[in-house]
This record gives sequence, structure tokens and C-alpha cells, in this order.
Amino acid sequence: MKILLSLLIICTCNFVSPQEDNNVVTMCFAFNSSEMLPAELSKLDRFKIVDSGIRFTKIEAHTDSVGSIIYNVNLATRRLNSVRDNLNFQDAVVAIIGEAEANVSTSYVASKFRKVDIYYEKVAESLEAPAEPIVSTFKEVEPSLSNGAAEFIKSKEKTLSIDLYIHFHPGTAVPLPESYPELHRLVAFMKENGTLEAFLHGHVCCDNNMDISERRANYVYFYLSKNGVKEARMDKVGHSNTQPKVFPERTEADRIANRRVTVVFTKQ
Repeated sequence: MKILLSLLIICTCNFVSPQEDNNVVTMCFAFNSSEMLPAELSKLDRFKIVDSGIRFTKIEAHTDSVGSIIYNVNLATRRLNSVRDNLNFQDAVVAIIGEAEANVSTSYVASKFRKVDIYYEKVAESLEAPAEPIVSTFKEVEPSLSNGAAEFIKSKEKTLSIDLYIHFHPGTAVPLPESYPELHRLVAFMKENGTLEAFLHGHVCCDNNMDISERRANYVYFYLSKNGVKEARMDKVGHSNTQPKVFPERTEADRIANRRVTVVFTKQ
């Protein structure tokens, strides 16, 4: 049935009209494609004018819900990179959403989620200082959680602690772009192992800040919940800066490593 539905979607694929309200432009894609179409490329012309007075604030890559979670993360990543090849948006927060938003939509239409949303603002109207440049290399994700989670399921061990590859912008609970594939892997892993429980531990670098460490754990907790993992299987806590992964913190890389979320899996 799913194959038949997929074929039907391929044959009847259509695009929604470009969304340009509230300073957002939507780049649409064909089913199962990351190739930029000529009509979509023309939407980017406004951004290529020198001194256009426009600054990108957020870029989000989406897919429909056809296919596996991992496949859709990879497809969303390729779509984002297609847009990235035509625009320089290093100052923007980048999110690889995949099918996450499609799965929770109350009015799901597949073609509406084959897209990349580009949010921008007029610099002259902005009262905020520009964000620090984000330097990220987008890579397609592997089909399993990192650091031996798959081996843990087969073993006789009852618990496993993992420092997730989920890091954050300094002083916030906003994940860095490269964190989203790991979030998707975590969702898939919890769904594939329905009796597994997860205790999420939030951490910060530098100075004591219990609030942000709790918010980081909360971010992952609610991301899992929003994507179908029952809250009864999870718990969360913040540790401020009391459990650094790297000590002392001599470099920015050390600080990035300490701005993290750790998960402790428990078998039932």
C-alpha cells in the first residue's frame, strides 16, 4: 500500500505557491529530489543583489513522511546543500528538520513538506547584532546511533551512557546545525527499541548555569516526545557545569564539547 501511495505521489506531485509572508521564502522540490528547479532558482535573485540590505536568520530543510527517518534526514540535508550552493547564509541558524514537522502536522499534504524555508530580515530594521558565523560541514548520517548503541541492544548490559553528538550555541538551548542528524537518529533508535528508557542529562561549559543545562535536556526530551516517543519512557535533569567532558577548558573546542546532552539508556 505504501509503495502504491508513493507511486501515486510521484505521478501527481505538485508544488504549493511560494510562501513569502513574514520574510520567508519557500524553495519547493520534486518528490525524492534535491535538485533545484529553474522556477525555484529564480526566487533567489533578490538575495544576489549587492547591498540588498537582507540578512538570513534561519534556514529549515524539510521532507514529506514517505521513506524512513534516516533516509529523510539525508534527503533534507541534500536539499539544504542545494540551496547553500546558491546562497551564502553562514550567519543563519540552520535546521535539518526532515520529516519531523510532517509527522505532527494536523493538515498533512506531502508536497507542502518537500521544501527549504529561508527566513530573512532587512538589516536596517534589525535591532539585534548579527549572529556569529556558523561553520558546519553537513554530512549524510549513518543508519544507527553513534558510540555502540546498536551493540548495547544485543549485549547483556543493562545500562549504557552516551555523550550524544548534540551541541549548542553558547548560552542557549538552541542546537548547532550538525546536531540535527543525531536527534533524528535518537528518535529512530528509541522507536526501534520500544521498551528502552532514556535519562537525559544537560550540561554547560564555563560558568555555573543550571537553567540552561536543564533547558538543553528539556529540548531533547520534548523533541523526542514531539516525534512519537512516550514521555513515560524518559526523564531529564540538568547538571550545570559540574560534569565537564573536557577539563580544564582551554579552547573553544573544549567548550563546545562540554555544551552537550548525555543520555543513559536502560533496558527493561
